[in-house]
Amino acid sequence: MTHRLNNLSRRNMFALTAGGASALAVGGLLGRTASAATPQVTPLSDAQLPQALVSVPGDLQLDPAAGALAQKLLARLKKSVLDVATRSGEVDKGDKVAAASRNLVDSLRKARVNRLQVALKPGSKFKEVAELSKAEPSQAHKMYDFELSEFVAKYKKKPKLTKKKKEEPQWQGPLAQKIEFHLNSVKCLDTTSGPGSDEILLGGSIVTPGGVVKKIDGWKVADGFDDGDRVFYDYSRCKDFPANTPKFIIDATCPRGNPNDVYAGRKIAFTRLNIDIPWPATIAVLLTMGEQDSGGFNQLIQDGYAALEQEIKKKLAELGVQAGTAIGGELGAVIGAVIAAVLGEFLDWLVSLFNTVDDFIGTKTWTVQLDSPEMSAIRAKASGGLPSPAGTTASKMKKLTFTGDGGKYEARLHWRVHG
Repeated sequence: MTHRLNNLSRRNMFALTAGGASALAVGGLLGRTASAATPQVTPLSDAQLPQALVSVPGDLQLDPAAGALAQKLLARLKKSVLDVATRSGEVDKGDKVAAASRNLVDSLRKARVNRLQVALKPGSKFKEVAELSKAEPSQAHKMYDFELSEFVAKYKKKPKLTKKKKEEPQWQGPLAQKIEFHLNSVKCLDTTSGPGSDEILLGGSIVTPGGVVKKIDGWKVADGFDDGDRVFYDYSRCKDFPANTPKFIIDATCPRGNPNDVYAGRKIAFTRLNIDIPWPATIAVLLTMGEQDSGGFNQLIQDGYAALEQEIKKKLAELGVQAGTAIGGELGAVIGAVIAAVLGEFLDWLVSLFNTVDDFIGTKTWTVQLDSPEMSAIRAKASGGLPSPAGTTASKMKKLTFTGDGGKYEARLHWRVHG
């Protein structure tokens, strides 16, 4: 393969590196040291990259009952935001969902709140707003109540094992220790509708199998995205470089990974896996991409998850299911997946209300379910996945597409489990 480094402008070097600063450094250095013997590099085409799929093995799909529950919870969140954004007064302190919505609205910049209030007025272009606005805040629980009887019947955890049986081995080793999510690249398919290049930030949250929500600290992907630009976080662009490629070129072009672990990318989130957590284990990653700081969205994810989970536990208790039982086993896995899916859709809906040139934000959720902590079972589920070091198993490449304000970005990532 022929490698080229013929145009060392800032923009072309940006396409070879994971950031403008390193691009400038490499560009300056090459300007002083490049010679006819220096290896030359071309960007990889999409056809040379591992295929990125919308759905990969391990993705959790909601069944019809779970989907119906998700829609009711989604309406519950939408109604809550409508109420706190358009009505004055304090929220009911016992309504944790309303409190989460109030915290969100209070954290938004005034310009965003104004746009939100305009978009939520009855008769706006959002057809559902008029229907949502009919109910009084005090009736929100009743109007958007959810029926969990079917879930209890289908997923209720089996009676606890006796002490003797519990001490017997339940799983065949080696067992999973943790799961990581690696970001491999971000590509600009279309810039947003504002003037100039896009400054893109990425952050979010991870929901652990036990229902704990942890923040993924945001960072700047790049401050100069134009159509076709891509930032790589792994070693895929360097895997076939000639042996005499200078180290500074490899360091700038491929910030992570090595010839023995080509697809090690930026570790954006991880959570421990052990036999004490509920199995099947459900893990959800919610990513928010935007041109500016996404304000209170990360906190909303944490507050919203806790509030919805608390309401579900209360309803389960009314059905005679103990909270400790409710969050274990398959029932807990499905409820966790439902809440994560709801929060992802809710954020997409919420930011669509802003509809502003200077505030592009997109959100995507990736929910994974592992049926067993046995590495053999995880390897079987990830069959055909990316190569990874001994003792780990990697999924196939996942594609998440973010759209908003005329912009379109594609992120490629994967999970890997360590045994």
